[in-house]
Amino acid sequence: MERKTYMAFASVFALLVLGSWLVSLQHVGEKHFCTAESRQVEACVTVYDPVCGWTGRGYRSFSNSCFACMDKSVVYWVEGEC
Repeated sequence: MERKTYMAFASVFALLVLGSWLVSLQHVGEKHFCTAESRQVEACVTVYDPVCGWTGRGYRSFSNSCFACMDKSVVYWVEGEC
């Protein structure tokens, strides 16, 4: 492989790694893990207090922590939209 081609591939790879690291920093905050009790509520109050929930496959915004933990795929949430 030519040096120029190698440098181009290395640069693209470095940008991808840096980009994914920066995306993960968006969701830095105190992690609030959903408990068994928080998952068993029958209804949530419709107060808009957005949170960002981690589903194990990606982040998703919810209108509040109650709705986040009602979703069985959410592991934890942090304050604010994703």
